[in-house]
Amino acid sequence: MIIINAYNVHSGGGKVLLEALLKAIDSKCLLYCDTRLNIATNSHITQVSVPPTIFRRIFAEFKLCRSSKTDDQIICFGNLPLLFPCRGKSYLFFQNMVLLKKNAYLKFPWKEKLKHQIERFWLHLGISAVEKVLVQSETVRQEFLCEFPFAKVSVVPFVEELPPIPKIESKEFDFVYVSSGDPHKNHKRLFEAWQILASQNIFPSLVVTVNDCHPQVLEQVRVLQTQNIKLHNKPGLSHSQVLSLYGHAKALIFPSLTESFGLPLIEADHAGIPIVASELDYVRECVTPAESFDPNSAKSIARAVKRFMKIQDKPQKIYSPKDFLEIALNK
Repeated sequence: MIIINAYNVHSGGGKVLLEALLKAIDSKCLLYCDTRLNIATNSHITQVSVPPTIFRRIFAEFKLCRSSKTDDQIICFGNLPLLFPCRGKSYLFFQNMVLLKKNAYLKFPWKEKLKHQIERFWLHLGISAVEKVLVQSETVRQEFLCEFPFAKVSVVPFVEELPPIPKIESKEFDFVYVSSGDPHKNHKRLFEAWQILASQNIFPSLVVTVNDCHPQVLEQVRVLQTQNIKLHNKPGLSHSQVLSLYGHAKALIFPSLTESFGLPLIEADHAGIPIVASELDYVRECVTPAESFDPNSAKSIARAVKRFMKIQDKPQKIYSPKDFLEIALNK
């Protein structure tokens, strides 16, 4: 039997991929999932809902491992391997780059920081018992092997076949950024870029999709809106609504600092809209952006937006030595 351990997944790209995987399973399957996961499954899939607390998850995993049989195949879908010995073979589907970097979570709120530290310890504790690690890009494979050189890692990117997205001639928004509000999603630099553009009397509209779990980002959105910057927030969209949103935008902007796959890049490319994104390996493993930028520089992001909008950037004037002396010594 296939057992999927997905109690760490309840929203975002992880949920989209989990739904796609479950649709492909046509035999008996046992799914351990988060109580917050709202998902429809076929009758041959049995769900075991687990509350999102560390103790309830550990207890559920202990129960899973104790009841497993030698011919069971267990897919750990939430970035974490099994903690306890089990009789079946376990496979880890890994897509959280933050767990591979010791200091990547330092900018997170303290609760999130503690959670990531525990999960990183968990990953190191259980990785040796994993049969195979499955990742979605060569970048993640290389990073994973740097941390765990003994692991067997396969690159197996997958995505459900996406429906046709209607092309809309009159676009409602200039740019859309589909993502959570986690620090590595880099909203801070993106919003700084929009302030730079506003200071130059350039006001492209931008849509983000940040929910209530990220109050600091929501406060930044509120402040920018008071500055007459064309910033809109559309939280809580279903996957079909997200796909529709691409059709209403002229381009996807994607300043994320790290991704295991970058599902919005695939979706935007499928929707046929241009992509303005970070000049990082994970981007070019998925798509070819129309423009790229240094995600650590708000100025670089602003310049890429202007290039995309065909707004000419005037280069800095260079003076002759004679002019320099005249300006410098002119009282």
